[in-house]
Amino acid sequence: MAKIKKIRLTDLMFYNTVTHKWENLYAVDTAVAIERDLGPGSQYKPVLYDAGAGTGLDPAAPYNYGLNWDYFDIDDGTAISEEWTLFYTGTPPEGTHLLASTIKSLRVRYKIEVEDDSDPANTFAPNQYYYQIINGAYPADHILYMGTITTGPFAPTVYVKLPGISNTMVPNAALLFSWLTDVNNWKMVWKRPDLSEREFTPSSAVISGVYDSTDENYNGAYVNVRLTFPTLMVGQSGAHTLTISMLPNDQQTSGFTAFADVNTWTAVITAYSPTMEDPLLMSFDKTLFMTINFAPSA
Repeated sequence: MAKIKKIRLTDLMFYNTVTHKWENLYAVDTAVAIERDLGPGSQYKPVLYDAGAGTGLDPAAPYNYGLNWDYFDIDDGTAISEEWTLFYTGTPPEGTHLLASTIKSLRVRYKIEVEDDSDPANTFAPNQYYYQIINGAYPADHILYMGTITTGPFAPTVYVKLPGISNTMVPNAALLFSWLTDVNNWKMVWKRPDLSEREFTPSSAVISGVYDSTDENYNGAYVNVRLTFPTLMVGQSGAHTLTISMLPNDQQTSGFTAFADVNTWTAVITAYSPTMEDPLLMSFDKTLFMTINFAPSA
């Protein structure tokens, strides 16, 4: 069986929210301070794997790689060099193609190129773009909690807005976010007045839509996800808090990300106290008829 010798990225572009177009992405070799175009047709390609003199990868097993766009390797066709970055620290001066290091929700697209050892000419580069959102950001009020009440049980519906890719950027963009519809990638933690916590998985997760946006955090577009949760049996008066968490799909091992935009409310649960008009009942047989009234507790 042939072994995988090289994995590289090609045809790199980013979405420019000023021109509303996909434009070539540039990077700089920090050792020599020279910028290079990484777009379609470029000889400069980010390296995810290079076997060198090694045996290569077994194609039957998946390959995992952590790519840091602030420090990565480039193959120029003749050699591999290190310490490349897409970003300029501070305000990029006129004439540079680098992106500000503070940019939020940067959208990048690319293709993947693989070379195996069955033949030196065996380089495979499917004509398919993949996408990334880097430095994803969102405003403080990006979560809307619906259906919460203060007097008893309720089934919350939660809308979560995250940086997205709109149909203006990519046709049928909602298809890119199918992983967000996996209920196992979401959870809600309910903290009750006695400080006990319960965790819930949504019963459904649906993409409500992808939309263009002028919010600087979304940087052009957001995706709106509707989460429906089972009924919460609110049995305690006092402060309750709901917190939504999401499991990112960038294969980091940090686990769920808890969003700071929580929902806190004070529940007033009406407890009913039983009363009888007469504190003493008297009967002349073995049967007593009792009348019990119920009054809301203070």
